[in-house]
Amino acid sequence: MRLILAPTRKAGSRRNLAGLECGSLLPAPWRAGKRARPKRQQAAALHRRFAPAVLCHLKFLRLWHDRDAQGSTRLARHGIKVTGRMWGGRQSDGMREAKHRSPFFDSRFWLRDLILSLLLAFIVIVFFYQPVQVEGTSMMPELYNHERIFINKFVYRFEPIHRFDIVVFHFPLDPSKSFIKRVVGLAGEKVGIRGGRVYIDGKPLPESFIPPSYLDHDNFGPIVVPPDHYFVLGDHRDDSNDSREWGCVGRKYIYGKAVFVYWPLGQIGTLN
Repeated sequence: MRLILAPTRKAGSRRNLAGLECGSLLPAPWRAGKRARPKRQQAAALHRRFAPAVLCHLKFLRLWHDRDAQGSTRLARHGIKVTGRMWGGRQSDGMREAKHRSPFFDSRFWLRDLILSLLLAFIVIVFFYQPVQVEGTSMMPELYNHERIFINKFVYRFEPIHRFDIVVFHFPLDPSKSFIKRVVGLAGEKVGIRGGRVYIDGKPLPESFIPPSYLDHDNFGPIVVPPDHYFVLGDHRDDSNDSREWGCVGRKYIYGKAVFVYWPLGQIGTLN
């Protein structure tokens, strides 16, 4: 609804009431020979005049609400100088914490990280991996004397022992000693050695990882591996004390699988 009032003129007057909008009074200039400025042009003029100031104010409000330990840096990046009053006389929590933090708290965090690292290393060594040192030459050329390796003590809880695995076990005749050998025969298989070559159930076992110079030319067996036992040999066949001397190894004596060489540095790598 809109009401239009007819304009009136008084002597010496140059402006008159132009009209009434529903709920508002809109003054408009009235000059002889000129019409009132359209509303679209009025809105554009107001936008050009006040929009930059409004946008600047909104940007400052957004940054002010987003204040933190880097709040002053953000405002300074936009050309605004930060003072204590801008924060209402208070500093942000991050700035106050950084200002009042003492060396004691920093050392406390370092101590916490150290304790957690030692605890994690203890859990890994006790339940998963254990470093051991190889003594002897019975596993050459795969393992040399005084090499240091990691053994996985957890793997055989989830998977069976496979042929050619390098296993670590307690010596059946003296459980206080630990031996490292390669699994050759599995439970229930007939194992024999003729001319230095291993036969499983009458078929030759391919062992390309053993150089011919490391083989011996003696004969052994054949024997049948008992249930839950394994026939193990050293890779250096003519210089190894293994199942040919003291029989098969029971599953209960095997406690790890050799997986990785970590010393010396030139021999770092996984074991085949």
